[in-house]
Amino acid sequence: MDQTIIDDLNRKLSQLTAPLWLTATVRQIPPDLDETPPGDGEILFQAVTWRGNERLEHTAAYPVGDVESLGCEAVASRFVDAARQALPRGTRSPLLITGD
Repeated sequence: MDQTIIDDLNRKLSQLTAPLWLTATVRQIPPDLDETPPGDGEILFQAVTWRGNERLEHTAAYPVGDVESLGCEAVASRFVDAARQALPRGTRSPLLITGD
């Protein structure tokens, strides 16, 4: 899969997750060359939020073919909806910021 598609997915995820108190990224998983026939690989989506000092994650992998056929926006939206349901609303940072 072309790197520009991965970049487009990451931009779309940033737009979708900005108001949701979580962050999400995507990266390509290369195909398993031992498979017969070798697949196209998968796209790994990962969403992260924090509750206090606890890091909470939700991940999903979609076949490259699904991303290509459904489109970046549809797959990104589907993942963000699933992550929003799976992850409790957290805080933006595990760091405690104090003023002097």
